Amino acid sequence: CFSFRFTCFDNFFTMCTRGEEMKTRLKELRARHGLNQTELAKLAKVSRQTISLLEREELIPSLLIAVRISKILQEPVDEIFIFEEGEL
Repeated sequence: CFSFRFTCFDNFFTMCTRGEEMKTRLKELRARHGLNQTELAKLAKVSRQTISLLEREELIPSLLIAVRISKILQEPVDEIFIFEEGEL
């Protein structure tokens, strides 16, 4: 993860900072649904780059984006984006 915090209110995301641990099953679940990054991005109303950053665990999604992706993939948010117990 990056060593700085960056928030963009237009895209609703936060870059990871050191010490924040989030794992994601996004790539696995996206593939299971037969979606590529561009298709998921359009459905979630974000850029393809946002999906890529999420899959590489370099981005923590906003609640809005996490819920959108959760609905698209028909999985609970905490089954897609998994935080270490100490982070909660």
